[in-house]
Amino acid sequence: MKVKPTTKRGHVVVELDRKDEALLAEGAQSAGRSPFKLKKILVPVDFSECSKKALHYAIPFARQFEVSLTLLYVV
Repeated sequence: MKVKPTTKRGHVVVELDRKDEALLAEGAQSAGRSPFKLKKILVPVDFSECSKKALHYAIPFARQFEVSLTLLYVV
């Protein structure tokens, strides 16, 4: 599975591989709904460039699926 930004601001595209086909529920795509039933997204943050990039992906992903976003920083 790959998550990529789109040209439309605030949206992401999820690309599924063949091995990810089990994630697709029967009829979910035909009804125009997402095959994912997300409730929360957890983003570990250590203020590195990688974690900042992950956060930039997580924010539009959370908005698109209308779920809560939790940032985790451990000392």
